[in-house]
Amino acid sequence: MGQMNGMRKKLVGSAQQRRVDAVLQHGSLPLIGDIGRICHYLVGAPTPDEVRAHAGTLSEAIGQPITWRDAADVWAATFAETLNLHWVAGEFSPAELAQAQALRQSRYANVEWTRRR
Repeated sequence: MGQMNGMRKKLVGSAQQRRVDAVLQHGSLPLIGDIGRICHYLVGAPTPDEVRAHAGTLSEAIGQPITWRDAADVWAATFAETLNLHWVAGEFSPAELAQAQALRQSRYANVEWTRRR
């Protein structure tokens, strides 16, 4: 929960799916903009004002704009400190880039694959 205008509001959305051999954790942290714009993606179709009353962005919570790069740098530094990590910047190999392109074409750009159950 974040503090915005003296009110407690939801700041992070999170979901988890568990299976015998895997865990998928998904989270979102809206950085800037109008949080009400997510309404048509939500179950129950709340109004933008209803969403704004209960949720906000990180920029609202800290009282200043924040860029994606600033947020990513803070996350990376916090993970490194908390988990005693040392990040090493690198480039994707040609094989990794080729695999990403193959997955993009065979899965993520394929409506049938994306919407399967």
